[in-house]
Order: sequence, then structure tokens, then C-alpha cells
Amino acid sequence: MQHIRDCAILDLHKLVCPKKLEVFMATRTICFPISGYPYCREQPVTFTWIKGSKRQNIRAVHDAVHTTDPDVSILEVSSASVQPEGEGVSSLRLLLHLDSVAQDVPISTVFEATKVFEHGGPFADLLTCEPPKVHKDTRLRTSGELLRYSLEESEYPTEPYPDSFFEWLYCRALKQSPEKAAQLSRYNAFSDIAAAADSKSIMAIPREQLQSM
Repeated sequence: MQHIRDCAILDLHKLVCPKKLEVFMATRTICFPISGYPYCREQPVTFTWIKGSKRQNIRAVHDAVHTTDPDVSILEVSSASVQPEGEGVSSLRLLLHLDSVAQDVPISTVFEATKVFEHGGPFADLLTCEPPKVHKDTRLRTSGELLRYSLEESEYPTEPYPDSFFEWLYCRALKQSPEKAAQLSRYNAFSDIAAAADSKSIMAIPREQLQSM
């Protein structure tokens, strides 16, 4: 329970936890690159999740992996990563140059802006917006069923592989940033704390009890 106790203080012993600390059991997928198709082996990992403490949760995920494979080198790929190379290739930070707007755009923004729904899209105006504004745009949630993606006069399907378009955007952006792609070769496993997964609340711990854990 060390990582739970650590959550109560940050650097200069500043209290950061709420009166009750919500703890969950959660699952995230670790991706291991492999040389042949499908080029990635996925391994689910269950760990103790602390609500509102992303960096503690990242450490918990990595610790869970190291219990069975202590030599694996893991990179957290998200904006919450403490590893600069991991933060730099998160979908909010990794940029894709688009001739259509003559600028570099975060791939998370490209992904959302190119969606074509039953009643709207693509929303090219989003390509020049900051990511927080993009993800709050109500058109992305009120335009009906997602039909396809449309980027630079080309159409991309959602089926049979729903994640293919996003993965293609990611690879295309890495190709444009070879120095970032090269950094990834130092790792043989990747995590993403923000990725959706199942979780189950198991307890709420009063802050005053943390020191006894």
C-alpha cells in the first residue's frame, strides 16, 4: 500500500488527497511490440487505482508488470507521463503536418475533426482549435452514428477494424518525427493510463488512516 500512502503528500509534504481517498481495482493493457503480425501482443494488468492520482497509477501499473517481468522497459505514452519521450508521443502532443491547413495538428484533434456522422462532419474548423476546445465540441456527440473518416479528400472506413484510422494517423505522425520514433526503440513495452478499461470501486479510505497503512 506504499503508493497509497505516497498519494497523501507531494514533494514538500503538501497534502493533496481529499478527505476520503477513493481506491479502485482497475485494468489496463500493456502493449509489447512483436516482429510479426499483428505486431503487438496485448497483456491486461490489474492494479490498485487511486482516483485523481495519475502518476501514482502509472507507477502502480508499471510495478504490476515488473512483478512478473522485472527486466521489461516500459514507456507510459500519455500527457500524464513523467517520461518526456512518453509525453511527447501522446495523442495530445504528437503532431501531424496537414497541407490543408498548412500547420501541424495534434493527432487527437485530427482524429476528432475528420469524423463523418449521420448528421454532420467532417468538422474541418476544429483542426485549428486547441485540443480542450475540440473535445468539448457538442457536434461530436450529437451528430448521430459515426459513419467514416474524411481527411484531405480521402475517405477511411470505421470497419472492420475500428482503431485502424487512429493507428494510421499515429504512424504517419511518427514518420514525420523520426527523432521521436527513434526514442521509442529503447522500450519493449508501452502503457497508456488514460485508455478506457474496466474498474471497480473497492473502498474509500479516510485520509487520517493513510499513515497507518
